[in-house]
Amino acid sequence: MPVPAEPPPGAADVWSAPEAAPADDATAPADAEAASGGEEADAADDGATRAPAALEDPAVLEASCRKGDVAACLRGADLWAAGVAGGGADEARARTLWGRACERRHPEGCRLQAESLLAGDEGSGDGRRGVRLLDRACELGSLVACAGLAERYLRGDGVRPDVYQSLLRFQRACNGGYAGACVAMQAARGLAETFDLPLPRPRDPPVPERVPAAETVCPPLFRRAAASGGGRLDRGLRGLSVAALAAVFPASATRGWSCAAGAAREPAAGAGAPVVEGSCRGPQGLTVGIAVRDRYLECTLQPGTGAAMLAAAAPGGGERTSLRVGAVDAVLIDPGGSPRLELWLADRCELIVTGGDGAPADDLRTVAAGFIGPSALGGICALREGEGLVAE
Repeated sequence: MPVPAEPPPGAADVWSAPEAAPADDATAPADAEAASGGEEADAADDGATRAPAALEDPAVLEASCRKGDVAACLRGADLWAAGVAGGGADEARARTLWGRACERRHPEGCRLQAESLLAGDEGSGDGRRGVRLLDRACELGSLVACAGLAERYLRGDGVRPDVYQSLLRFQRACNGGYAGACVAMQAARGLAETFDLPLPRPRDPPVPERVPAAETVCPPLFRRAAASGGGRLDRGLRGLSVAALAAVFPASATRGWSCAAGAAREPAAGAGAPVVEGSCRGPQGLTVGIAVRDRYLECTLQPGTGAAMLAAAAPGGGERTSLRVGAVDAVLIDPGGSPRLELWLADRCELIVTGGDGAPADDLRTVAAGFIGPSALGGICALREGEGLVAE
């Protein structure tokens, strides 16, 4: 049974901290291991730092993958799956490389291999193997895999329907910070309560020990799932409307700058991110471009999402400088004469400030500072649900 498209009354309650479970709680064996951190995550990170960002030769990537380079496995698989490695898409070859990453205990390798097997299952038994791999990815810390498996248990898709097992995995994803899973969990709990089914005890959310990987917080196959027109686990989570995003522009004027919204784009058919573009004009006629995106459709919104995406911003795309705008981390990227400043707010909204040739970095920071305040973008992006500020 699919999760309702809209959260039930009282869904906002899921944002409050759950009660701590007793130390001897044995009702949720699937949650015995923390959803993130530890040696497994460290092993994944070790591989994810070795492949040069500019390396795009599938043969070289496969060779590096065989030597244990997880990043090469994932990138090579992406190339084969997308058909850009030459000769068209080769899902089987991509699946092999994802499998090698999974063997190295990388949660995204396990998840992508599982999704590939489940998508191609035609009674061959690949579906059962895919479910096992999805569970492994969940255990290794992939919140997306936990939520995906929860949905399958709820619908009975490839597994026997089991609301209790569904709730265990929704709970893990929600406690890890995946906002869409919290909405889905609330709906699933309502179903269980209606039929007087057993409920797992709530647990304390795990405290992230490190910044997650970019491919984990904003996984590439999120977009593929969105484009397919169904199966989105966070469809009960509503996005900020472009009107709300546009309204922050005039409110963001600071230190002699005036800002105005321009083009606005809602996501088409549930894919992409709501985006508003505009500009700010300052002293001496200097103009900078602004782009604001709500990434709720593409990312989990889990803690560390913004930091992970900043760390992955523009590899090989020019000189990078890490800095802060107020209390917010940002990166300044200068490919040669046209700098841009990127930052994330509340692990949800992406703000990009782009200057023309020779635009001073201090001006970009000044403009960005006007957007991050609680009365501007910083306030609405902190919302997960909010009446009047979200699109129906």
